[in-house]
Amino acid sequence: MTKRSTTASLRLDPATLAEWRQQAQAEDKTLSDWLRSKVDTGQQTYIAPARAKRERDPRHLADPALMRQLAALGSNLNQIARGVNECRLVGSPVHLVELLALLRSIEASAGKLLPQLPAPPSRGDAE
Repeated sequence: MTKRSTTASLRLDPATLAEWRQQAQAEDKTLSDWLRSKVDTGQQTYIAPARAKRERDPRHLADPALMRQLAALGSNLNQIARGVNECRLVGSPVHLVELLALLRSIEASAGKLLPQLPAPPSRGDAE
Protein backbone atom coordinates (compact mmCIF):
# COMPACT_ATOMS: atom_id res chain seq x y z
CA MET A 1 0.00 0.00 0.00
CA THR A 2 1.36 3.42 -0.88
CA LYS A 3 1.69 6.17 1.70
CA ARG A 4 -1.14 8.64 1.64
CA SER A 5 0.43 12.07 1.35
CA THR A 6 -2.19 14.09 -0.51
CA THR A 7 -5.26 15.63 1.06
CA ALA A 8 -8.62 16.58 -0.33
CA SER A 9 -10.96 19.00 1.34
CA LEU A 10 -14.66 19.54 0.80
CA ARG A 11 -17.37 21.82 2.05
CA LEU A 12 -20.47 20.49 3.71
CA ASP A 13 -23.05 21.62 6.24
CA PRO A 14 -22.46 21.01 9.96
CA ALA A 15 -25.33 18.50 10.24
CA THR A 16 -23.84 16.30 7.52
CA LEU A 17 -20.40 16.44 9.14
CA ALA A 18 -21.90 15.44 12.49
CA GLU A 19 -23.79 12.57 10.87
CA TRP A 20 -20.65 11.32 9.07
CA ARG A 21 -18.60 11.47 12.27
CA GLN A 22 -21.32 9.55 14.11
CA GLN A 23 -21.43 6.85 11.41
CA ALA A 24 -17.62 6.59 11.39
CA GLN A 25 -17.58 6.23 15.17
CA ALA A 26 -20.34 3.58 15.01
CA GLU A 27 -18.12 1.55 12.67
CA ASP A 28 -15.07 2.22 14.90
CA LYS A 29 -13.26 4.08 12.12
CA THR A 30 -11.70 7.47 11.73
CA LEU A 31 -13.65 9.91 9.60
CA SER A 32 -10.99 9.59 6.88
CA ASP A 33 -11.11 5.78 6.87
CA TRP A 34 -14.91 5.81 6.88
CA LEU A 35 -15.05 8.26 3.96
CA ARG A 36 -12.44 6.24 2.07
CA SER A 37 -14.47 3.07 2.52
CA LYS A 38 -17.58 4.79 1.18
CA VAL A 39 -15.82 6.38 -1.79
CA ASP A 40 -13.74 3.34 -2.74
CA THR A 41 -16.76 1.04 -2.92
CA GLY A 42 -18.37 3.39 -5.40
CA GLN A 43 -15.20 3.55 -7.49
CA GLN A 44 -14.95 -0.15 -8.18
CA THR A 45 -15.77 -0.88 -11.76
CA TYR A 46 -18.11 -3.72 -12.49
CA ILE A 47 -16.79 -5.98 -15.19
CA ALA A 48 -19.31 -8.46 -16.47
CA PRO A 49 -18.03 -12.01 -16.53
CA ALA A 50 -17.19 -13.33 -19.96
CA ARG A 51 -20.05 -15.26 -21.46
CA ALA A 52 -19.35 -18.88 -22.00
CA LYS A 53 -19.40 -19.73 -25.67
CA ARG A 54 -22.28 -22.05 -26.40
CA GLU A 55 -21.17 -25.45 -27.52
CA ARG A 56 -23.06 -26.88 -30.44
CA ASP A 57 -24.75 -30.17 -29.86
CA PRO A 58 -22.59 -32.75 -31.67
CA ARG A 59 -25.76 -34.29 -33.10
CA HIS A 60 -26.29 -31.08 -35.09
CA LEU A 61 -22.80 -30.77 -36.52
CA ALA A 62 -22.61 -31.37 -40.26
CA ASP A 63 -20.17 -30.81 -43.06
CA PRO A 64 -20.48 -27.17 -44.22
CA ALA A 65 -20.14 -28.19 -47.89
CA LEU A 66 -22.98 -30.67 -47.45
CA MET A 67 -25.13 -28.01 -45.81
CA ARG A 68 -24.48 -25.62 -48.73
CA GLN A 69 -25.55 -28.30 -51.21
CA LEU A 70 -28.73 -28.96 -49.24
CA ALA A 71 -29.44 -25.22 -49.13
CA ALA A 72 -29.02 -25.04 -52.91
CA LEU A 73 -31.48 -27.93 -53.35
CA GLY A 74 -33.97 -26.18 -51.09
CA SER A 75 -33.54 -22.98 -53.08
CA ASN A 76 -34.18 -24.85 -56.33
CA LEU A 77 -37.34 -26.40 -54.91
CA ASN A 78 -38.58 -22.98 -53.80
CA GLN A 79 -37.97 -21.53 -57.27
CA ILE A 80 -39.86 -24.40 -58.88
CA ALA A 81 -42.79 -24.02 -56.47
CA ARG A 82 -42.87 -20.26 -57.09
CA GLY A 83 -42.86 -20.79 -60.87
CA VAL A 84 -45.66 -23.37 -60.71
CA ASN A 85 -47.76 -21.07 -58.52
CA GLU A 86 -47.21 -18.10 -60.85
CA CYS A 87 -48.26 -20.18 -63.87
CA ARG A 88 -51.34 -21.39 -62.03
CA LEU A 89 -52.32 -17.84 -60.99
CA VAL A 90 -52.03 -16.33 -64.48
CA GLY A 91 -53.63 -19.32 -66.16
CA SER A 92 -50.51 -20.24 -68.11
CA PRO A 93 -50.01 -23.93 -68.86
CA VAL A 94 -47.37 -25.62 -66.73
CA HIS A 95 -44.88 -27.66 -68.70
CA LEU A 96 -45.23 -30.81 -66.66
CA VAL A 97 -42.51 -32.68 -68.55
CA GLU A 98 -39.94 -29.96 -67.76
CA LEU A 99 -41.14 -29.73 -64.17
CA LEU A 100 -40.90 -33.49 -63.73
CA ALA A 101 -37.36 -33.49 -65.18
CA LEU A 102 -36.29 -30.77 -62.73
CA LEU A 103 -37.81 -32.61 -59.80
CA ARG A 104 -36.11 -35.87 -60.86
CA SER A 105 -32.71 -34.13 -61.00
CA ILE A 106 -33.25 -32.68 -57.52
CA GLU A 107 -34.33 -36.08 -56.26
CA ALA A 108 -31.15 -37.64 -57.69
CA SER A 109 -28.98 -34.96 -56.05
CA ALA A 110 -30.75 -35.43 -52.73
CA GLY A 111 -30.29 -39.18 -53.02
CA LYS A 112 -26.53 -38.68 -53.26
CA LEU A 113 -26.49 -36.38 -50.23
CA LEU A 114 -28.75 -38.38 -47.90
CA PRO A 115 -26.16 -41.05 -47.00
CA GLN A 116 -23.77 -38.26 -45.92
CA LEU A 117 -26.22 -36.78 -43.41
CA PRO A 118 -25.79 -37.57 -39.71
CA ALA A 119 -28.50 -39.70 -38.17
CA PRO A 120 -31.35 -37.63 -36.73
CA PRO A 121 -31.57 -37.50 -32.93
CA SER A 122 -33.89 -40.06 -31.43
CA ARG A 123 -37.22 -38.78 -30.15
CA GLY A 124 -36.33 -39.72 -26.56
CA ASP A 125 -33.39 -37.27 -26.46
CA ALA A 126 -34.11 -34.01 -24.71
CA GLU A 127 -32.36 -30.83 -25.76
